[in-house]
Amino acid sequence: MEKREPTFGQRYLSVLILTMLIWWITGRVAQRFAPEPEPDQVAEVEDQNDEGDTESDDAQAEVTEADEPSESAVASTKDIPQQRITIGSLDPTSPYRMLVTFNNAGAAVERIELSDPRYHDLEWNAGYLGSLGLADSEDGGVAINVVGPGTAAALATSQENSSVGLQVGDALIRINKESVSNVAEYDKVLSQTDPGDEVTLTVRREGKERTFTTTLQHKPLEVLRPEHGAKEGEHQHPLSYLLTAAQINSKSIRYGDEEIKRLPSLLNENWEVHSVAGDNATVEFKFTLGTADLKKAKIDGALEIIKRYRLVKTSDSVAKDGQNKDAPAADAYHLEFEIEVKNLHTERVEFAYALNGPTGLPLEGWWYAHKVHPSKMFAGAGVRDVVCREFGGKHLLVTNPAVTSKAKKSPENPETVVFDGERPQLQYVAVDAQYFVSGLVADVDPQAPADPEIASEYTFASLSVSPVAEIDAERANKTDITFQLKSPVHDIQPNESYKQKFLIFAGPKYPEILEHYGLGESISYGWFPMVAKPLQWVLHSFYKGFSAIGLPSYGLAIILLTVLVRGCMYPIGRQQARNAQKMQSLAPEMKRINELYKNDMEKRAAAQRELFQKNNYNPAIGCLPVFLQMPIFIGLYRALSTDILLRDAPLIPGLSWCSNLAGPDQFWFWEPYIPAFLAAKTGFLGPYLNVLPLISVALMIVQQKMFTPPPTDEQQEMTMKMMKYMMVFIGFMFFKVPSGLCLYFITSSLWGVAERKLLPKPTTQAAKQEQVEEAKRKEVVEQREARKQSRKKNRKKSK
Repeated sequence: MEKREPTFGQRYLSVLILTMLIWWITGRVAQRFAPEPEPDQVAEVEDQNDEGDTESDDAQAEVTEADEPSESAVASTKDIPQQRITIGSLDPTSPYRMLVTFNNAGAAVERIELSDPRYHDLEWNAGYLGSLGLADSEDGGVAINVVGPGTAAALATSQENSSVGLQVGDALIRINKESVSNVAEYDKVLSQTDPGDEVTLTVRREGKERTFTTTLQHKPLEVLRPEHGAKEGEHQHPLSYLLTAAQINSKSIRYGDEEIKRLPSLLNENWEVHSVAGDNATVEFKFTLGTADLKKAKIDGALEIIKRYRLVKTSDSVAKDGQNKDAPAADAYHLEFEIEVKNLHTERVEFAYALNGPTGLPLEGWWYAHKVHPSKMFAGAGVRDVVCREFGGKHLLVTNPAVTSKAKKSPENPETVVFDGERPQLQYVAVDAQYFVSGLVADVDPQAPADPEIASEYTFASLSVSPVAEIDAERANKTDITFQLKSPVHDIQPNESYKQKFLIFAGPKYPEILEHYGLGESISYGWFPMVAKPLQWVLHSFYKGFSAIGLPSYGLAIILLTVLVRGCMYPIGRQQARNAQKMQSLAPEMKRINELYKNDMEKRAAAQRELFQKNNYNPAIGCLPVFLQMPIFIGLYRALSTDILLRDAPLIPGLSWCSNLAGPDQFWFWEPYIPAFLAAKTGFLGPYLNVLPLISVALMIVQQKMFTPPPTDEQQEMTMKMMKYMMVFIGFMFFKVPSGLCLYFITSSLWGVAERKLLPKPTTQAAKQEQVEEAKRKEVVEQREARKQSRKKNRKKSK
C-alpha cells in the first residue's frame, strides 16, 4: 500500500501519544531499573578491621517499670528491665508537634507520631487508642507497656472513681462487650470501630477489674515505627537511631559484624534511663562499659556512653524566632540529640562510634506513588531513599533501587558506601519517603555561611546505606533502608568526655518547614521545577481564596488553576482548534486529490501543498501547542504529586470517595474480584477501581473524534483504529495517577470541547469559490426574474 500524507488530527494525536508514552515508559523503567549511583558518589565497601497514676496532656518524660538504677547496678545491664519512655503529646493543643516513644533496648527511638490532625494514617480508618506496646498477658488479656500523653488511652476516665487514664501494667480484657485475650483479637475488635466512637474499656489492675470510657481517635501518622518483614514470621527490623562503638583503641568492628566482638551489645541490651531534673521533655540513656567488660575484648579502659534526647516545644521556637506557634516554619519538628562519651579510665582512650539512622518510614501510597531523581533526568527513585549533603556541597540521593540492586548482587556485603575515606562534613543525612522525611541535621543554622570549625564537628569517616532486613519480595524499592555514620577516631583524655550534637528531624515535606532545616531539596519537582513551583503557589493561593469565602476545597482550586492555564494558552489553543477544524473541512478535497493522483505520489504531495497554501493552512503549527503544553503538564503533575497539602484533601468534603487528591480516587475496592496481575498492589491497575481516569480517557476520545477528520483512505482508517487502541493503553498508563491530575485533565478536556464548539464553521478556498459562483448564479436568476416581471408590467400597461 502506498504511503499517505497524515492529517493534522493524526499528527497531533501521534505527537501527544508518543510524548506521553515516552514519558511514561522512561519513568517506569527508571523506577524499576534505576542505575546505581555514580562511582564518585558511591564506592564499594572495603574489608576492614513498660507507672504512675495520672498523666497530664502536657508531655512529660515517663520512665516505666523501673526506678533509676543504683550505682552498683550500672556495671550489669542484665539487671535493667526493658522500658518504654514517652515525651511529647498527641494533643494538638499542646506545645509539641509529636509524641516520641523510646525503648531502652539500644536506647532507640521506637516511634514518632505527629500530633497535627492533618497528618493521620490514610490506611487505618478504624478508631485508635494509642500505641500501647501490647503483649499477651499470662493471666489473659493484653498487657499495656506504655501510655503516651494525649492518646485516647491516657484520656480514658474511670466509671468507679476519679482516676484518669490507663496505666502501664494494666491488662486490657474487654472493649465494650468484646473480649480481648491476645493482641490479634485486640486488633480485630478495634478494626470494627470508627474514630469518634465512645468505647468502654475493661482492664485488670492489681487483680481487680476496672472500667473506663474514652473516645477513639484517628490514628496519627507515624513518621517512624517498628516494622516487621513482609512475610509472616520475619523478624522485627532494628529500631531507629541505634549507636555502638566502632573502635576502641586498637579494636574495631570486623568486616561482617555489627559490633566489636565480646563486648556487651549497645545495640540490643537495655540502657539505664535517667530523667533530667526540671526538664520533662528530656530523656537520657547511659551505658557503662566497665573495666571488666572491656577486658573481655582485650581492651584497657572504662567508658560511659550517653545518648540524650530533648523534644523541642513550639514555644521554644517562638521565643527564638519570634514566630507564631502554628506558622509552618516554626521549627518544632525535631529532637535535640547529643552523644557523649566519658573516659572513666586513667589512660587516654581512642574511640569512634557507628550511628544508625531511622527505620520504618511511611509506606503509604507505595503502589501508586512515583518519585523522581533530583539530578538525573531519566533515573527513578524508591519509596524510601537516602538523601545527604555536605557543607557547601550538592544534595545527593542514594536510591532504594540502587541499594537493593547492590544487596542482591552481593548479599554477603549489602552495604553501599558513600564518601568512603573522604571524611565529608555532613550538613544532613536522612531517609526520604513520599511525603515525610527523618534524619540527622547538623545543629547549626543552615542559612548561615559554613564555618570550617563548626563543620569539622560533623566530619565522618564514611556514610553507608543498606537494607535493614530482607529485601521486600513484593516490591524491592519499598525495602526498609537506612544509613550508618561512622565517626573519625577521637582521642579522649582521662576523666574527660567527647560530645557531638545533632538535630533529629521527623516531619512532613512541607516546603517552608524543610527550607527552615536546610532540607528543601528533598522535594524533587522533576524536569520543570520552574513550572511546578509557580503552579503550586498559584494553587495554594486559590485555595486560600476559596477558604476565605467558606469553601475550602483544593478540588475547586485545581479547576480554577486549569481555567487559568487554559485561559493563558487561549490564543494557541484557539489556533490549534481552528487548524483542526480547517483540516476537517479540507477532508473532502484531500480525498479527491488522493483519488485523482492515486498512483503519483509526487503530484499528490504537490496538489496537497497547493491546497494548503490556498487555504492558509500549515500542518506543522498543530504540533506546536503540544510541545508548549508538555512542560506545563509535567510540571503540574509533579506539583500535584509532591504537594503534601493535597494529601488527604477531599474532592468533595464528607465523601470517602476521592478523599485524597494526591492519590487515585479509589471508587471501589475490587482486589478480591479481579485477577492479581491486574488488581494486586503490584498489578497494572492496583486494588481499586478509579473512576476519574476513565472519565479522562472518555473525554480524550471525544476530543479525538472532534479534532480528527474522517479517513480518506484505508491507511488513515487503520491509523484511527490504532489510535482508539492507544487510548485504551493511555487509560492503563493513567489509571493510578493522582486524582487531582485527573481533575485537571477533565477540566482541560471540557475546555477544549467548548473551545471547539464555539468556533464558527470555516470555509475552504474551493467552498468560497463555490459561494461566489452560487451568488453569481443567484444574481443572474434574480435579474431574469426582474426582467420577466418588467415585461409583464409593460404588457399590462399596453393593454
